[in-house]
Amino acid sequence: MVQPEGCGETLVANSPEYGDFPVRVEKVDPPTYLAYRWASAFPGQELRDDNSTLVEFTLSSEGDQTRLKVVESGFAALSGAVDVRDQAWKDNSSGWPMELDALKKRAEEPSV
Repeated sequence: MVQPEGCGETLVANSPEYGDFPVRVEKVDPPTYLAYRWASAFPGQELRDDNSTLVEFTLSSEGDQTRLKVVESGFAALSGAVDVRDQAWKDNSSGWPMELDALKKRAEEPSV
């Protein structure tokens, strides 16, 4: 788990299929909030405000369950042509269900 002192830390997310993407932790408020910025539409490039989107994860209690809300924003501010921004939005929008499904399965696994 990333601790608050991890804010500003930059990592690289490695994907054999899509390339390497810089990721910078923007804000951490344990145990309910994490935000990071990543350059998902620009693999291998240095992370900048005009080539990255902000991803926010928020956990909230709902009775005896926990809801995870994920919001990714900033596509309109991406540099490049409109089709680059549109494709980034489409790619990420279609990718989140797969990522969240994998996270759900992992969270539901019994602790060892």
